[in-house]
Amino acid sequence: MTTAKPRTMAVSLVLTIDGQGYRAERSGPAAVRLHKLGPEGLAYDLASTEGGVTCTCPASTHHKATRCKHAEAALQTGLVIDAPAPEPEPISQRRVHYRGSNGLWYDDERQARTVYSWQQDDPAGRERP
Repeated sequence: MTTAKPRTMAVSLVLTIDGQGYRAERSGPAAVRLHKLGPEGLAYDLASTEGGVTCTCPASTHHKATRCKHAEAALQTGLVIDAPAPEPEPISQRRVHYRGSNGLWYDDERQARTVYSWQQDDPAGRERP
């Protein structure tokens, strides 16, 4: 039985955005490079990061609040994925302390009130029995 030799293939993908063609090539596990077709020879790098999709085009670098057309097109075609924002760290439960009328701090509100009530009963401030 003969085994077939592995074929090497040249595969390319052209993405068209608003009539402008871009040749897309994978530049990393979560990254794509778009080469603008035409005499300019510009190329833009897109990457999926924890903060979303980044692009090196002028529109993306100058206007960070909006997503550029390259990133939007790459998302729509599945060339990159919009990584979800990282889960926020769980907020640790703060320990609340209550101040009693004697100026001391207590972990329990009931304890702080009890101190207040028995001190009112005994204005001399003697120790509680």
